[in-house]
Amino acid sequence: MNILIIDDEPLIHISIERLIHDYSKAITVYHAYDGREMQTLLQSHDFLLAYVDIRLPGIPGLESIRLAKEIAPYTIYYIMTGFDKFEYAKEAIRLKVEDYLMKPLDYETIKNTIE
Repeated sequence: MNILIIDDEPLIHISIERLIHDYSKAITVYHAYDGREMQTLLQSHDFLLAYVDIRLPGIPGLESIRLAKEIAPYTIYYIMTGFDKFEYAKEAIRLKVEDYLMKPLDYETIKNTIE
């Protein structure tokens, strides 16, 4: 099983990957630091799910998900944010994002999203 983390902050990658591996060592974690890297990885790998930061350099997170759904429509997308803004949540719903997760993510959130 492959999971993709998209965030421009390396510490976020490290903490989420640790939580994923606490849940299961059998999961392969891939990393993208912006929307372009995300698109490239989606073209070359199959992912069960992707955790996407709402604020990314270049292509913003919600736009990255819109583009990603054309490449990988069966991947489950979760938006991550430290911002509790209604406009973001509304757009995430329109894009049929699985859930709107508030940072920092914890073990229970990771477990529930994977299951």
